[in-house]
Amino acid sequence: MTSESVTPFESIENAQEYLKLLDEVVREAREDVQEDVGRVTSAGSARRLDALRLIGYNLEKLAHHVKCSRRILNDLRTLRRVLHQGRAERSSADRGHDSSGSTNGIDEHNPISTALEPDLSGGF
Repeated sequence: MTSESVTPFESIENAQEYLKLLDEVVREAREDVQEDVGRVTSAGSARRLDALRLIGYNLEKLAHHVKCSRRILNDLRTLRRVLHQGRAERSSADRGHDSSGSTNGIDEHNPISTALEPDLSGGF
């Protein structure tokens, strides 16, 4: 029995949504820690204050990594669009070829086309 599980990473868009939610949770946690630091500062517990500052620092690093990951996913989505657009342009250009499969004797996949090669058989 095989069942496909839905994960937040099945597509770039799903991963972006997941990171957006993670970013919001990290932001809220950072705000909570800052409030706790304010309360602990007045209470005078140095050990607890150090722990909260360390938590705040790690949440700041996590927020930075999430932000970078969101940018990378955005770049990947853009590159995917460019690739799909290139494929669509190529397929529409392929439809423009004649029945022999080439246009004007030029092979677009080979920069040195046979149509441009000189006749080396001796006749000019």
